[in-house]
Amino acid sequence: MGSIKRGVFGLFVGLFLLVSIGFVNAEIIVNGPEQTAVNIGDDITISGYVLRTDDALGLLKFELVCGSEKDVLMVRSVSLKSGVKKDFSEEFAIVSLNEGNCNVDVSLDNFESVLEIKSSSNFVVTTALTGTVGINKENIQAGEEIKISGKSFKQDGTPVEGFAIITLKKEGGIYFSDSVEVEEGKVVFEINTRDVPGGEYLVTVEIRNGFGNSVLINAGSFVLINKIEVNAHTAKVHYLPKEKVKMEGTASVLGGKLKKGTVYVSIGEEKYEEDLRNGNFDLDFYLLNTITSGKQDINVRIEDEFGNFGTYTFSIIVDAIPSKITIAGAKEAINPGESMEIKAFLKDQAGEVIEDSITIKVENEDEDIFFDSVQNSGEQFTITLDADVEPGNYFIRGYYGNVEGEKIFVVGQVLKLEYSLDGQTLVVKNVGNIPYEGPLQIEL
Repeated sequence: MGSIKRGVFGLFVGLFLLVSIGFVNAEIIVNGPEQTAVNIGDDITISGYVLRTDDALGLLKFELVCGSEKDVLMVRSVSLKSGVKKDFSEEFAIVSLNEGNCNVDVSLDNFESVLEIKSSSNFVVTTALTGTVGINKENIQAGEEIKISGKSFKQDGTPVEGFAIITLKKEGGIYFSDSVEVEEGKVVFEINTRDVPGGEYLVTVEIRNGFGNSVLINAGSFVLINKIEVNAHTAKVHYLPKEKVKMEGTASVLGGKLKKGTVYVSIGEEKYEEDLRNGNFDLDFYLLNTITSGKQDINVRIEDEFGNFGTYTFSIIVDAIPSKITIAGAKEAINPGESMEIKAFLKDQAGEVIEDSITIKVENEDEDIFFDSVQNSGEQFTITLDADVEPGNYFIRGYYGNVEGEKIFVVGQVLKLEYSLDGQTLVVKNVGNIPYEGPLQIEL
């Protein structure tokens, strides 16, 4: 029994030594990379050594492993001496488009099979850059510049070399887009807001490098103000036609008084223009002699060279001036005893009817008065002449203070006799308006 046990023991030791020798036949130690995250295009360093117990000639292979995807980084031949470490230190550019958790496998191949394989520490491959970008103002007046600035880095902390796309969005749509170079990670861009419409804008900055790495940064938002605050007034409220109007006003923007601009003033169809100086303006103009009476709006608009504008409207009162009286409805000719319907209108400087009372008279050329009454402007009234008025030119005249108006008409000649008996006496009466000088024929 004892000899059998020794034989078994010897066989076991022999097998153990063979397995052990096979097991330590090749040893690979892998160090690196130092980074825990890298971008596409970055370099990583893998170092270590290979140790064998016998002399060998083989291939040392480096593979990038990302999930189920593998990319060969390098294969090189190695000549190994028994018991002598073969050091290696290789730098690789990550050009694979695979992203995620990765490592580098280092394997030793003797041309027939893989003798040993070891993996590096894990690291993340990503296209994501990092960075911060901001704007220098939240509220800005049109015409001023807004500065966009910031920095961007790769995953290993080195500054980005590439370009940035600056985009301004308003109400969800792209209003403006431009690009600028990014050097040493610095992003600097200025936007001139001249003639840019007012409103709220969102600024986004997309930073990229030549390997497709990128980051999209919300740099913030700003409100662009293109309004000018305008105030204006006149020296008084009530004016007469043809009177001079003295007007003055002010204009201010976000930063204070508007230093320079143009003032446009309109009243009715009349337009005037004046320069704005240091936030103030003065303007004198004359009202038309035919301007409509009542409320008149004065519209003020101020603009500057950067697209800012502002408006202001206020009113003055133009008092009506009775200017003329017109007579309507009068016949050109009338016979004694007939009537006619008349309207008389009191009108102001613009020809608008004034509601007031007018004195109406009917006179002949000798200014004898045949009708005298007070009538309301625009209301109809009746004039009736006596049956015996003399023929000739007559005048319907309206009076309101020193304002007069007239309409001429003609009273025609009426030749008419009226006969009657007074007992045994024939009475002949002239009922016309001219003397009868002809013969009378009487038949019995």
